[in-house]
Amino acid sequence: DIVDKIYKYPVESSDKTVKRMGKGSLYVKYFADRMNAKIIVDNIINENNEVGAQVMLLIPVVKGANS
Repeated sequence: DIVDKIYKYPVESSDKTVKRMGKGSLYVKYFADRMNAKIIVDNIINENNEVGAQVMLLIPVVKGANS
């Protein structure tokens, strides 16, 4: 349920050792929208059986006028 919220609301980190505001994903979304980029988030389990999130930012490539 948190995946649907990360680019709409500040989300607190599960790491409580450092105080964070939870706004990083909002900044990513702001700039991604301006670049017509696509954000893909998946829950993953890595080779050490640790659960986490994988975030991909797909930025369109535009060929320049002189290319």
